[in-house]
This record gives sequence, structure tokens and C-alpha cells, in this order.
Amino acid sequence: MSLTIGNNVFNPASGQKANIFIPTNLHDITIKIFTITGTLVKKFESISSPNVSWDGKNEVGETVASGVYLVILESLEKTQKTKIIILKWEFP
Repeated sequence: MSLTIGNNVFNPASGQKANIFIPTNLHDITIKIFTITGTLVKKFESISSPNVSWDGKNEVGETVASGVYLVILESLEKTQKTKIIILKWEFP
């Protein structure tokens, strides 16, 4: 089973979130979200549920810029990677 993202292209300005689905057979899980240049944006630790929702905000509560973000899941068993895209748009 692998790391999957529901709604991996989303607009946080409209209240959308990315749902990160975690394989249930993993232990001691940490999820880190980075910019494409490697800056840590958000970190989820001590995860006990099979999914995590990310609202597109960084550690201090600011909505991040539009772009591609790397999601890295680290556990005792393995490391997995995937991408999330944030597109901010507003309708007139």
C-alpha cells in the first residue's frame, strides 16, 4: 500500500484541502511538506489516524503560495514521496 493524496490539486482560498491517505501498516509516522526548493512548510507528527488533511497553510498559519509541494512520509518501515499542487484562483 502506498501514500496517496485525495484532491492533490486544490485552492485553499476557497476552503479546499488536500487529504493525505496513509498506509495502515506503518508505524511512527511523520509527514513533511516542502516547497520545490526544499523549504519545510508543514510537519505532521505522531499521526494515529489513516488520513491527514492539509489546508494549504504553513506552520505559522499563513496560506502558502501557488506551486508544487513535495509530501514526504517517513515511518519506521519506509519513506514515500508524492506531490501536491496549490492553485489559487478567484472567480469574479
